[in-house]
Amino acid sequence: MVPQLENIHSGYSHIRISKLIFSGIIAARLDDKKIIRDNILTWLAETFGDEALGLARLDKQEWGLRHPLTGALLCPVDLDWDDPLTQEAIKAGSFKSLAWGWPSFVYAWGLSLNPENMWEGLFRSPLLVAAYKRIFTSRSSLYVQMQLNGNNTQPGDRCLYRMVHVTPRSIAYIAMQVHFVLGSCRLFTLNDALTSSRKLYESTATFFNRSSNNVEMRELLAWWDE
Repeated sequence: MVPQLENIHSGYSHIRISKLIFSGIIAARLDDKKIIRDNILTWLAETFGDEALGLARLDKQEWGLRHPLTGALLCPVDLDWDDPLTQEAIKAGSFKSLAWGWPSFVYAWGLSLNPENMWEGLFRSPLLVAAYKRIFTSRSSLYVQMQLNGNNTQPGDRCLYRMVHVTPRSIAYIAMQVHFVLGSCRLFTLNDALTSSRKLYESTATFFNRSSNNVEMRELLAWWDE
């Protein structure tokens, strides 16, 4: 987890340091979830208008598969959410998703799975971009503005994290967080194959790792860095 941890002399045992690091990871993940949760309703309303009606910012009871909009966004892109029978099967857990079964929200708006080019629009969703900017670059934007005004402040999150470029795992992380916030679950869970945000992260990270040498993967990262 931490290179050369055994060489760190801070008065704490290595186990204690590991526990503190793990606690920090959990706290950061919860903070990021809260940030996205507090903003996602605004993003959805701006994009989908009245389709976002019925979603409450702090009440997840009507989110996820229980709401037409979030259900459509969570629906695997190779399944037809508009088909009542498909909806019933998805809600009952008796669906069979093909390919990688990415949720629709990871695609650029208006695009779906292209059997001849699975990379078309994949992980180019405006919702992912908005969440990514809010978590990783919002303070950077503020920093630039304050510098223009002659003020001095701390650099943005990407600078603090030494992130020079968008990374595959940071995209997977944001996809996991957005997936969780769109759903109705209050806790991360592995029980539901469709709504498990952790499984989405793991499958996305695995897909990116296997695609690391692909031209399409390099083009995707270049698109994110623009």
